[in-house]
Amino acid sequence: MNTQLHDELLKRMDEEQQLRAEWMDKPEDPQLIERVSKVDLQNTLWLEEIIEQQGLPGVSEVGDDGTQALFLLIQHSLNLELQRRCLALMETLVRQNEFDAVSLAYLTDRVLVNDGKPQMYGTQGKYAENGIIVPGPIEDEEHVNERRKALMLDTIEEYFKAMNEIYKTKEQ
Repeated sequence: MNTQLHDELLKRMDEEQQLRAEWMDKPEDPQLIERVSKVDLQNTLWLEEIIEQQGLPGVSEVGDDGTQALFLLIQHSLNLELQRRCLALMETLVRQNEFDAVSLAYLTDRVLVNDGKPQMYGTQGKYAENGIIVPGPIEDEEHVNERRKALMLDTIEEYFKAMNEIYKTKEQ
């Protein structure tokens, strides 16, 4: 295992998650928004360098918690091209049991949504006019819960109920 890379991934994840927690409490704070963007950009540039040098590390190189940290940094990257590249690399690693399939589902949806396409797993939401978070468009929505179940994810209804509780939105 690459302990140095593992530790750096966790350090970067902790920093960005702490900032995001603060942002949830003050979503309109322009200084906080700028700090989150700056950290995301720094992490993106760092990730690009790591992936250029050695490819996308998997579990055997950075551990389960390291790949979770890596996923979050990729998911929050400001570079859609990097996300697309990592998605292709992650697909290979998932087949080799070197990366979590749930992370692949989330990144798949993020890339599809950012490309203006319907998502596959319903992991990406948006605010409706009534202030609740609802899923964005989903490809073959009738079978989304089957795809989610295959990855041992909650139903889409349970997921968005939890999202609305976390983000303190109110249903009508």
